[in-house]
Amino acid sequence: MPDLITPLLGKLRHAARHFVGRDRPIILMYHRVARLAHDPWQLAVSPDRFAEQIEALVQCRDVVPLSWLVARLAQGRVPRKVAAVTFDDGYADVLSEARPVLERHTCPATVLLVTGAIGDNCGFWWDELSRLIFEPPSLPLELDIEIAGRPHGWRTDGRLTHAANEEVRDGLVVTREQLHYELWRLLRPLDPELCSELLLRLRTWAGIEIEATSIHRPLSAEEVHRLVAPGFIDIGAHTVTHPQLSLLDDAGQRGEIEGSRRACEELVGRPIDTFAYPFGDFNDSAAASVHECGFACACTASGGAVARRIHRMRLPRFGVGNWRGDDLARRLTAHS
Repeated sequence: MPDLITPLLGKLRHAARHFVGRDRPIILMYHRVARLAHDPWQLAVSPDRFAEQIEALVQCRDVVPLSWLVARLAQGRVPRKVAAVTFDDGYADVLSEARPVLERHTCPATVLLVTGAIGDNCGFWWDELSRLIFEPPSLPLELDIEIAGRPHGWRTDGRLTHAANEEVRDGLVVTREQLHYELWRLLRPLDPELCSELLLRLRTWAGIEIEATSIHRPLSAEEVHRLVAPGFIDIGAHTVTHPQLSLLDDAGQRGEIEGSRRACEELVGRPIDTFAYPFGDFNDSAAASVHECGFACACTASGGAVARRIHRMRLPRFGVGNWRGDDLARRLTAHS
């Protein structure tokens, strides 16, 4: 008899674990709702696809404010079949394109702001880099530039596309995609002033003029006021300058985290308790700083559903691509 009971108990335990884990909460991570000519990181969802996605989302999940979900997690509760929607960075198209769709479906969301970029028409450095590399009909055949005290050089064929070898060093010809990634990797750890200086040099190299108003611009302060509606759309903090937090010392991390919270609170006139790590990058020190600054939660960029014992300073999020609505619904089912 014990030989028959033991396998049966194992199957029951497996079924119980599956049932408990089914329909776990999911936090969706968006960045932009826009049609972009060049989107190397695939962060944009087109307006029509976004409308499909939200329609599908509200049909298969109860969409709740992130703050509501975090409050339940703090109580040790994991509500089933709920989702929270977040937007990183604070692009202006969240107001013009996303908010009308969210409002139509009474779908709450949290917009996490890079506070130092608010009102800056030049936009974020990574969008400018993409513009410089992908927009010109042709590029110079060579790029030699010093970055952080080290010389770097690449050869290109100048065209929009080229089936070059995957190796990007040792003088081999590189594609625009390879050049873009290498420059992005080198610019990402730099402080904002040095990054801006290098972008100016790259702009001269590529022969591109400065844009007065960019389609990539962040929200202005006035637009943030129009965007926010308590209980419907809230804002959270996403640092001041969008650095790699793990590369900063404790004081630098604290300044970015606390500075962005203070700026958000001054902007909307109420406490801010949600945070997201830039690039999804953090370490134990950064997570501790977020907690010490009084935030109730911090979102990462790691995928997956929210588990019962999840650390609230390390909440996973499900990055959303430019998918059809039914495709999003299938993916959510697979990851819950």
